[in-house]
Amino acid sequence: MKKLLYFIFPVIITSGCCFNSSSPKTEYFNIGTPSEYAQYNYHIDIAPFEADELYGPKMVFTKAPHAIFFDSFNLWAQSPDKMLASFFNIYFNNPASPILKKEYISIRLNATILKFDCNLTKKECLLCMEISAVNTSNKKILFNEIYIEKQQMNKLTASSFASAMFRAVKAVVGKTEGKINSIYDYNNPKKVNRNGADARPESARK
Repeated sequence: MKKLLYFIFPVIITSGCCFNSSSPKTEYFNIGTPSEYAQYNYHIDIAPFEADELYGPKMVFTKAPHAIFFDSFNLWAQSPDKMLASFFNIYFNNPASPILKKEYISIRLNATILKFDCNLTKKECLLCMEISAVNTSNKKILFNEIYIEKQQMNKLTASSFASAMFRAVKAVVGKTEGKINSIYDYNNPKKVNRNGADARPESARK
């Protein structure tokens, strides 16, 4: 793994490569996929995510107080908007999760990535997303929230950056589901098990 040596060679920063290597080669990273899935009885239509123009395939790094630079040799396998849209879609609409009941709620989710970078000074990743949800049946706006997540990195490496960002995205997905559940918890029971049984606990069925 190429370690971060931005403080040794300023020319590295200006050239766009922030990981030291005698013979640089391009490496690609992603944040992985969720291992848990939404359980409530709604379908989420994931609209194409948007992102600030800073955030493309190149990893973005910041350094106090105002420096921003890009890594040309450690890249995201997909642009953050596509990578996060895929993560959200797998979480909310994975075929492995309990099936929807006949009367389910359909929601359209919109999101914009405002921050998706690594703070070298604080040794942490920063994710900031604006997320809104609309009930597609009546076009009612359910909520519009800005979520900010910071996760510490064990090392200043591209791999640690990706791992920390996975935890940040997972936290935002959980908060998004929690917000939807808080709106529909009473009238929107959980999905049913694959055998057709109600997935809710006995106490919740009364």
